[in-house]
Amino acid sequence: MCLRSLKNHGVDAEVEQMFSMGAETMSLPLSEKMTFEQGDEGMSFGYKASGANAVDELGNLDTVEFINVSQDDALAWPEVVHRTYPWTVNERMDNTIVPFVKKSREINVVLLGVLEKKLGLPEGKLLEKHSDEEPSGSETRCIKSPPHGPEVKNYTAIGAHTDFGSLVSTAGTVIHLLSLQYPVLPA
Repeated sequence: MCLRSLKNHGVDAEVEQMFSMGAETMSLPLSEKMTFEQGDEGMSFGYKASGANAVDELGNLDTVEFINVSQDDALAWPEVVHRTYPWTVNERMDNTIVPFVKKSREINVVLLGVLEKKLGLPEGKLLEKHSDEEPSGSETRCIKSPPHGPEVKNYTAIGAHTDFGSLVSTAGTVIHLLSLQYPVLPA
C-alpha cells in the first residue's frame, strides 16, 4: 500500500520526518555509515551502501543506499534488541521513528482485520501471526536512489527481493519501484 495514496491514516507528519531522518543519515560520511553496515550474517537491519548487491544475472550492481531500522528496536527503545544505529537515527527515535512504527502497526492491524473477513478466516487468525510479543523481521527503510538523466531508459536500482512481513507500506515522491513476480506453479 502507498501511504501517499491512503487518506486519514494519521501518519503524514511522521512520513515527512522519516524522509528527513533518511536524508540526514545518507549525508553522513560513508565511513561513519559503514560502522552500522548490515553485515553478512543475514541481518537486514542497519545501513546498506550503494553497489553492495548484484541486481541481475549479469552482475550489475545496485544504485541505492538505505538504512533499515528494526521494528523491534524501535518498540523497545532505548533498549537494543538487534543492533545500534547512527546518531541521526537515535536522535529521532522518540519523536519520529517510534511514533511512525506504532502508527504503521495500527494501520496494518486494521488492514489485516479486513483481509481476515474478506478471506473468510476466523477473527484474529492473521493478527495472531503479528504479535508484539514475538520477535519480528519488520523494519522501516529509508532509501536514497540517485537521480538518472533522461538518457537512462531502463535500470534496476535495487535487485529482486522478498520483503519481510505480510504487508508492505511505501511512501515517496516518485514510486514506481514495486513490481510483483508471481511464482511459476507446476502444471
